[in-house]
Amino acid sequence: MVIDYYYYDFEDSEPRRVTSLKNTEPRQFEVDFGEDQYFVADGRGYASVVHYTATQFLSSKLGIITDPRLKLNKVVRAVNYSKNAVTVQTEDGSICHAKSAIVSVSLGVLQSNLIEFKPDLPPWKILALYEFDMTRFGKIFLKFPYKFWPTGPGTQYFLYAHERRGYYLIWKHFEEEYPGSNILMMIIITDDEARRIEQQTEAETEAEIMEVLRKMFGSHIPKPTDIFVAKWWSNRFFKVPSQSGASWSPTAPL
Repeated sequence: MVIDYYYYDFEDSEPRRVTSLKNTEPRQFEVDFGEDQYFVADGRGYASVVHYTATQFLSSKLGIITDPRLKLNKVVRAVNYSKNAVTVQTEDGSICHAKSAIVSVSLGVLQSNLIEFKPDLPPWKILALYEFDMTRFGKIFLKFPYKFWPTGPGTQYFLYAHERRGYYLIWKHFEEEYPGSNILMMIIITDDEARRIEQQTEAETEAEIMEVLRKMFGSHIPKPTDIFVAKWWSNRFFKVPSQSGASWSPTAPL
């Protein structure tokens, strides 16, 4: 089962029961870009890309964006639109007016109805939104006082065989990307396991993880000094980290 999980759930973020050979064999992104995979280890994170893009059209000083047009920490709850204007209302009651607007939230947020559109989105747009399946997956990162797992060629991933599909099966270390960091990531949890783990406490998750790691590496291993569980599905601003589907008509303008 673990090999099956690696080739399907791990690659597509979906179990085989809802995947189709039509969209997975061959995988279009491999056809377009090849099978090589790259990891961004820049300590500034992806935020630096957004920040650089923003400085191209927003006023900044000493690397800090000072343009008053940029509104942060605002939760959009309603969008009133017509052919000539758009009015956006936020959770704190603020109102912004514009000639047009670009909606860049995830499809999961759109499906959750966090944002009310007035008038309602046209039927073709709503149908297009629900052509996509919002996958459930997450990542868990753990930092240890020292590494106890093998490193070097051929050791990037560890597979743990368990009778339950998706139960902490795939692991990855970051010794190559961040030497000496002692960071180990249980790289992907999907489907029902992702939902279950998001709903329990980090202490419960850590206990389950340590039980698995002790079976893999022995009872002498240390406890983690830190743990981070990504809870994208339950976060109303994310709702989903990925999506599966073949149609991109939701991106068409109104």
